[in-house]
Amino acid sequence: MKSPLSYAAVALFVAGGSAITAAPGQVSRPGEPTKAEVWVQNRKSEPIPVSLHEVDVEAPIRVTVWNGEPSSHAPNPVSVRVTRAVWDYQTARVTSESAARLLNALGAQGWEATGIAWPEADGITTLLLTRPR
Repeated sequence: MKSPLSYAAVALFVAGGSAITAAPGQVSRPGEPTKAEVWVQNRKSEPIPVSLHEVDVEAPIRVTVWNGEPSSHAPNPVSVRVTRAVWDYQTARVTSESAARLLNALGAQGWEATGIAWPEADGITTLLLTRPR
């Protein structure tokens, strides 16, 4: 004989399992965009490197940087310094027939021709290539 307590436990289990709620930070409907937020936490002595490659300079990027916990007052100024780019260099010897094939293969690895070339004998040219380290 089943007790009313066991029926209540089963009913509670079924009702609780069938209730679908969105987790905190989740959207309530599929396809609804989430709020774009990123939290970066570092020690005071650690700079946060930011690379702005492929940025559309015509459209401003809204960025808020807080030095500490977010609050209703304006954030403190953030010091910024530009770092010097470090490059790797390589030379490639090409002929007029092999230039496109060789440069396509090296370009897939991130190498770019600098525009500096040293012509040699027999139609061979040495090209200077570079890529960011």
